[in-house]
Amino acid sequence: MTDHTGVMVDSKAPRLVSAALDRTLYKSGFVMALTLTFNETLQSGGATPAPYVEAMIGGSARQLSLVRVNGNVVLLEWTVPANVEDYDGIAFSDRIHGPNFYLSDAIGNRSGTVFTDSIRFTAAEATVDSRPPSVTAIEEPADGFYRVGDRLAYKATFSEPVTVTGRPYVRVGVGSSNYKFNYESGTGTNELVFALVLPAGINDPDGIDVTYIDQTITTDNIFDLSGNRYPLNLRIDLSPLVPATNNIIIDNTAPVTGALISTSGDYKLGDEISFSIPFDEPMVMQGSRLAMQILVGTTSGTTVTRNLPLTLSADKMSLEATYTVVAGDLDLDGIQIAGHVVSEDGASHLTDRAGNFYSQFFGTPAYNIRVDATTPEVNQFQFKATHHWPGDVMTMQVSFTKAVNISGTPELDILVNGVYIR
Repeated sequence: MTDHTGVMVDSKAPRLVSAALDRTLYKSGFVMALTLTFNETLQSGGATPAPYVEAMIGGSARQLSLVRVNGNVVLLEWTVPANVEDYDGIAFSDRIHGPNFYLSDAIGNRSGTVFTDSIRFTAAEATVDSRPPSVTAIEEPADGFYRVGDRLAYKATFSEPVTVTGRPYVRVGVGSSNYKFNYESGTGTNELVFALVLPAGINDPDGIDVTYIDQTITTDNIFDLSGNRYPLNLRIDLSPLVPATNNIIIDNTAPVTGALISTSGDYKLGDEISFSIPFDEPMVMQGSRLAMQILVGTTSGTTVTRNLPLTLSADKMSLEATYTVVAGDLDLDGIQIAGHVVSEDGASHLTDRAGNFYSQFFGTPAYNIRVDATTPEVNQFQFKATHHWPGDVMTMQVSFTKAVNISGTPELDILVNGVYIR
């Protein structure tokens, strides 16, 4: 009998015992290294075309190419490109693809390149995130009027939660200049607030304009939770994300008034005289005790100050007042108009819609508004002749205290020998 001591019999092919990835988080440019460990030392062949293991990553099939076979380990790699996200785990194929590729042990037992099961890694074990955060929406300040010292804030919504280092800012066009709305709050969430306290000298009557988020120095960064940086030194146009901003008005200019409007002429008892003070923008009246003053002569020879209540016109573009001529008014050389608005209670005032105060002074053109509320009186009767004979026309002259106009045909009754004659 032949002695076969020392002769080994091995008819079993090498067997995959474990699979491992080199890290749990992969970002752009990272190399994903898959290590397949078998139960014995391997030999390989047929490496053309290059063998690979397929994986579904970010909704697409990716190929991890064979790098080497060393001992009992097979190493395959894939370089992560930009803009790939996979947060629900990674599933690899159940085989090494390659029409000519094989693995064998030292004595030539070939391992099938089909594994018993596909290789799976949970989200906790493997995540791919090479997509930087992006801005998906901008929430603007409320419509309205704003002045120096007011705070304006924009909220930028990102595609994912982000962390902030330094102080990035949103660039906003206000008037003819761009202003930095500095980062204020929100790190750790997907909503960042950028704000500005309006400085002196800033105006934008046609509405402000959000342009882009700007990061200009390396310490000012916005990262997602995987560490992907919001694009540095890249001005990203935000205008498509922002609603119309023409109702966000910056107004630090006081309203301007034009000259008083009225009508020259002669006004009698009961006549109404209108006054209007125009403005260059709609106004807001605070309180109800604003008045303009006129100085009117009287029959007693004195001058009286009249306060005329002021109201805003329907379009808010002017203050309106009226004066009705009353008994005792007599000013034949024209009333005087005081060129300022009076607050009768000390609290009522006028502003524009942004709250800028009106100085309460206005121009007073040289109107000639004459008032006369006195009635003419007869101060003398006189016949033209001292003797009258039958058939004569009796003519009487009646003198009044002031010039009069006659309408119709007035008649006068006189008493002659106890009889009234008209």
